[in-house]
Amino acid sequence: MKSILFILPLVFASYSFAHETANKTPLACQEAAKAGLKWEGNQWNTARFHEDKFILVLEDGSLTIESVAPVIGRPESRVTCKADTQAISEDLTIQCTDDLGGYLFFNPITMKGGEAQLFGSTMSGNKRDTLSVSAFTCTKF
Repeated sequence: MKSILFILPLVFASYSFAHETANKTPLACQEAAKAGLKWEGNQWNTARFHEDKFILVLEDGSLTIESVAPVIGRPESRVTCKADTQAISEDLTIQCTDDLGGYLFFNPITMKGGEAQLFGSTMSGNKRDTLSVSAFTCTKF
């Protein structure tokens, strides 16, 4: 009887842990291409950028803020995500934005998405920051 009382909490604890992590799906993502605009010589110039790799985490039909923030945000930015099942293609899409011009759009069915940085377009003079856009693909791991 004592062994059952000892084993029972372990079974419940392992079930709880498995249930908690079962709702989270990590995704390894790779940008296929990245380009944008740089402010140089008092004008916008087109530029290519190094493609990045990053991890996103799906949880309960959306992406976690913690996984999106490093991709689109800066430490001081606030990120919000929302899932939309009424998209034009009738696929599930997830849209994430931050308060500094970062945007991420992702379809967990096709595992493809895009990311953009637009904050620099609002600046004036030589304080303008780089604008960028990228297309990426993710795989579960």
